[in-house]
Order: sequence, then structure tokens, then C-alpha cells
Amino acid sequence: MTHRHFPRAARLQATAAAALLGAALALAACESTPTEDATGGSTPTKNLTVLSNGKPVDAAWFIPLNADNNKIALFSEQREPFSINNMTGQTVTVKAITLVAAAGSAPEEWSLQKYDIKFLPIDAAGATIEHGKSYDFYVRFYPVLGAGRKASLKIETDSGTFDVALSGHGAPDSSWPAGAIVEPDLALGRPEKDELVGTMVADAAGNRYVSANVDFSTNEGVLISKVGADGKLVWSKFWNGQYKDRARDPGQNAESGGSAGSLSMDPAGNLYAVASVSQSSANSAYNAGLTKISADGTQVWSTLFGYGNVDKASKSTEFYAVDASNPAVYAAGTCGDPTNAIGGEGLALFVAVDPNDGSVKARKGFDFTPTYNDRIYAVRGDGKGSAWIGGVGGSGAYIAKITSTDSAPEIAWIKAVGLGKGGNVNTLDIDETGNLYAGLDIRGAFTALAFGKFGPDGAPLWTKQVISGAGEKNNVHVVRYIGGKLWVGGRIFFTGFDGQMGDGWLGRVSADGALEWSTFHFSGKGPDELAEHRVKGIAIADGKVLALSQVYTGNMNGVRYAGYWYDGAGSVDKVTAAVEDLKDGAAKSYPLAGSDVGDASSKISWSDPPLATSLQPSADKHDGSAPDSDLMLSSMVLQ
Repeated sequence: MTHRHFPRAARLQATAAAALLGAALALAACESTPTEDATGGSTPTKNLTVLSNGKPVDAAWFIPLNADNNKIALFSEQREPFSINNMTGQTVTVKAITLVAAAGSAPEEWSLQKYDIKFLPIDAAGATIEHGKSYDFYVRFYPVLGAGRKASLKIETDSGTFDVALSGHGAPDSSWPAGAIVEPDLALGRPEKDELVGTMVADAAGNRYVSANVDFSTNEGVLISKVGADGKLVWSKFWNGQYKDRARDPGQNAESGGSAGSLSMDPAGNLYAVASVSQSSANSAYNAGLTKISADGTQVWSTLFGYGNVDKASKSTEFYAVDASNPAVYAAGTCGDPTNAIGGEGLALFVAVDPNDGSVKARKGFDFTPTYNDRIYAVRGDGKGSAWIGGVGGSGAYIAKITSTDSAPEIAWIKAVGLGKGGNVNTLDIDETGNLYAGLDIRGAFTALAFGKFGPDGAPLWTKQVISGAGEKNNVHVVRYIGGKLWVGGRIFFTGFDGQMGDGWLGRVSADGALEWSTFHFSGKGPDELAEHRVKGIAIADGKVLALSQVYTGNMNGVRYAGYWYDGAGSVDKVTAAVEDLKDGAAKSYPLAGSDVGDASSKISWSDPPLATSLQPSADKHDGSAPDSDLMLSSMVLQ
């Protein structure tokens, strides 16, 4: 094999290092072994040496530049040049050059490269180095962890062997999630389409059901897919009509594809999904869609609730959430009531339906804050004829309890939750004693990933927020009470990580509000790594913690969807959220006369997606059209 010189950029470094070469050669001469000459005497010959950046390489080398106070930003690369210099007086043959990463390293952290620019691995075996020449190569260090990273470099020739202990340090400091075995993340979606993520539910066997809003160019609809416990795509279906149909998101500017309650599962394993179904190309007035789906992807029934053909805003009706954990199915959102002459003002909408056919058992519109629009973003029943709701109105965020849900829904109590302007309650769950857990989405110039626990009477027990970096990249998206613990998911910004788009956060909290464990997902800050992550769904099945996230690549990133889960860098602290009763008599209710439910089959279809959707390891997806949003499915086992 012929000798390879450095590329021009590397030769400049070598030229700058020429002054040090003599010293290195002198050192090598001191270490040489004498060789017999023809007359029986001995003459010293210079040895084989290894240099990097003009410095002799000893048994250990810190990247970069052998300066152990240097750090490389996570997801950034350093290509360290190495030279095998032959001054032995004879031709040397390279047997092998190998690089072995230390245990706990990610595969991409250490590699050997032939050039400093091209991603071309070396093929050193059999290469010959003439006397006075060198063999040049690079060690590529690409840290994805902040702890000290280590690897072993071994250079084997027919004239000697070199063993070098390599090390480096990534920044900022970080580590793998404590006590967790993380399986490779999966990406679900098409490269040229934005799949805006809704939520996830799972059955006891670990089958995951996920949802997202997708625009396939012809029209927008709701994509619902089943992913088996083995990580394979079982089925995907598309629920859409002639115009824009979507699961409404409580966030601002349709930042994702539906609330944590936009998909629900009943005890028998059937699914229920909601959508707002547009009535015209204006895409400004809707009927509320609700569908039941069996576990094999068959649509059992599909209904539209509202005022028929919508011709004005006061007739528009939308569902944000559904809960099927009770004998009745509860759907909730917002609507008008034109028969009561309240104009275009939105009422908080609550509907109870029969799970067998989707027929309405009870309905009610609540005007919590007259002259303002009221919306229910989350609903959760107790299985005993009552339900808890949360959302936003003119007074800001609220939680409330509804009784007689299956016949004559009425408000038992309603509490304003002081989260500031734009704050809302967007996700709910309850425990076995009737305590309520709420996602407290604090909005504005400063945002927070916050959550709270309330007693059965609405009295606040505690309210907490994750302590993070300043800014507005912090949001809560899902809370789930599972096995005596509260699980919380959302978006977070920790100083030193992704402050531009935010990282996905997943945490476990004790019943008294103490943070027990957390992790966040980070993929780098460079133009080829930057991506927004939000945890939108959480489940525990078959001993595994399952998470669904939205991954949204940056404007220059259509190639990297995978990052890593890191040990949670945050802590929780109290958050000020004054809770008080709304004024007596302030809330009014309306029977929604004139509203009805009808078969939706003529307005919104259930079929295979017009374009096939792929499921693959996130690390293997490199064909995106930046920016691009996908569903990211994660699975981990906690020790």
C-alpha cells in the first residue's frame, strides 16, 4: 500500500510542528536498540515514533492537544491527527490500527478516520512506511456525554507496538439516566410530512397506540397507529374528511397535534379518539368528531356532535379530550349555544356518550366566565358518576368537578388556579382516593413545566415546577398517576443544553410531590443536530416505561432524529399558584338545545393513509426534509 500524506489543512499543522520533530527524534534515538554493522561493531538507529500535533505520544493522550483542561461541546467533533514516523533505517509494515471505546461509550463517540474532512475510515493493515516517511490518520472524538470519555488506541507494526490510553471530556457535564436501561428510540413518520404528535395509550402487553395530526397535501387529518410490544408497526389508519380535520392542541399556534387526552382506551382495549371536523374550506367552524376503534384497527362507530351545518361561530363545536375509563365515555371541549343568544362566546362543553353506539347520554355547556371563551382541555372520570375537568377561561386556568355526568351534569365546585395570563390546565389524572393531579401549563414570556395535586374537594395539596433555565421553552404536556407515582412529561430547557427549541423531559414524582427520578432527551445544538423534543405520552407496561415524544428537527436538520436520554439535570420547587373558588353564581350552564350527534361516515372517513408511514430506529433516519416532525417512541427499564 502506498504512503498517504496529510490533506493540506493537516500539513499546515505538521509544518507548524516541525520544530518539535527534532526533539522527538532525539528522544527516539535515546530509546533505540543498537544494530550490528558489517565489521562487527554497532551503530545506533533511530526508532519508530508516534506524534500528534507535533508532540510525542506517550502511553496516554488527552484530546484535544493533550491538554486535559480542554472540553469539546457535546455533539461536536475533534479530529486529532496522529503520525507513525519511521526512522528505523528500513521499511516498516503496519499490521493493524485499532480503537476500542471504553465501556459505557456511545458507538459514535470514537472512530478512526483516514482524512480530516471526509468520513472515510482507515484501512491500515499492510500499509508500508519507508524510512524517513510517516503513516497519517485521525482519531475522531465526538462526545455525546459530559463525563470523561475513554478509549484505547493500539498501533501494531512489524517493528513494534504502541498502546495509547485516549481520553477526552464533553461539555456540559452530563451522564446517562440513573438506573435506566434505554432501548433505541423509534421514529414514526414520513420524511417530507410533519406528524404533529398527539398522545399515546398502551395495553398491559406493551402494545402502544399513538396519534398525530398529518397533512398529506390533499387534506389534514388524524393518524392513529398501533406499534407492537416488539417495536414493529402493526397498523396505521387515517381519519379525515374533505376539509381540515385535526385533534385540537391546548398549546399555542398548533405547536403539537392534540392534548394528552385526545386518545383514550377503555378497560376492554378499545380506543376512542376526538377531532375537530371542518364544515367548509374556510376551516373556521367545526363539528366535534368522536370515534371508537377496536384493537385491530377496525372503526366501530364514528359520530359528529354539534349543530349540523355550521354557518356561524356560535355553532362551532370542538372536542379537546376524551376519557373512556368509565361506564360512559366523556368528551369535552368548547362550543357555542345560539339558542341562548350568547353570540360567539365559547362555552365549556361536556358530553357523555354510550360506548356501544356513540349516542348521547347527557350534554351541557358551562359558562364559567361570562363574556369570555371557556374551554375544557382535560377530562377524567371516577367511575362513580362524577368527573373532573380542567382548562382555561377568562379568569385563567381552572379545575372543576362535575356530578350526575351520565344524566344531568352539574358543577359541584370550580376553582380558579392562578397561573398567570395564558396559563391553563391541559392534562389530568386521579388516584384511588379521589385526589386530582393536574398539568399546570404556565405561559407567557416566562414559562414553566409545572404540576399539582388537589384534594377531592379541589383544595390544593401542593404545586411544583421543574427548576430550569430562564426562557419560554418549558411546558407540561402529560401527567399520569400509575402505581402510586405521578409521571410527568413535557418540554424543558436546562442551561447548556437546547435553549433554542427545548428538550423532552420525563419524571417520576412521589405522592407528596418529591422528584424521585427524571431524564431528558438532547440531540445537540449544531445545525445538523438541533431538534425540539416534547414528551406527549407516558405509559408503563410489561415492566417498561414507555414514552411518546414529538421530535421536530431544526431548519438545517433533516438528517438527525436521534439523541440520547440523560440523567435529569433539574429539581422541583414550589410554584405560586393561588387556588380560590370562583364567585358564587358566576358559572352558568346551558342544556345545548338543538345540538345533536349523528353518523360521521359521510363527512369523515377511516382508511389507510394515502402515503405509507414508516417506523424505524431514530438513529437510522437521515432522509428528512428540514424542518420535519415525527413521532418518537421510547422504551426504558428502570432498575
